[in-house]
Amino acid sequence: MSEVNKAVMRRLLEEGFNKRNFSVIHDMYRDCVYRSPMTGEIRGEAVKQFSTQCWARFPTPDIPWRTN
Repeated sequence: MSEVNKAVMRRLLEEGFNKRNFSVIHDMYRDCVYRSPMTGEIRGEAVKQFSTQCWARFPTPDIPWRTN
């Protein structure tokens, strides 16, 4: 993995997941399309709402996400 890719993943994991800074996640995945059997296909603001609801169901992680 290139150093640039590592930096991107590090930012996503440390700021987005560990610190629960959802703006980082939503900025990085602005054009994300989420598909699953349960939700079907969701885009744009619906992805933001869905991911925020999912994260709200789980407390701050006891074990932080990391990248090497």
